[in-house]
Amino acid sequence: QLVPTTPDDPSSQYNRDAWENLQTFDKPFLTLFSDSDPITAGAEKFLQMLIPGAKNQAHATIIHAGHFLQEDKPHDIVQHLVKFINDNPLPNYSKL
Repeated sequence: QLVPTTPDDPSSQYNRDAWENLQTFDKPFLTLFSDSDPITAGAEKFLQMLIPGAKNQAHATIIHAGHFLQEDKPHDIVQHLVKFINDNPLPNYSKL
């Protein structure tokens, strides 16, 4: 869960602080991961379990995409994001 990956790296404290703050993030939170990313595989489970705002969201795995899914499947991402925005509207905003 740390980036950088060693706990004694000076910048690892920023990462620990971020994880601590995410545990109280109750705004809607969506995870979109690919099915073929060897770098972040499985990280979505940590985010979905840790972040309160991730509960009951339509998380998705983008099929046939790699680490840079925004380059591999941009249209799929847009479809999921539009649905996410419509499912979680801000007050006084209309649906897309």
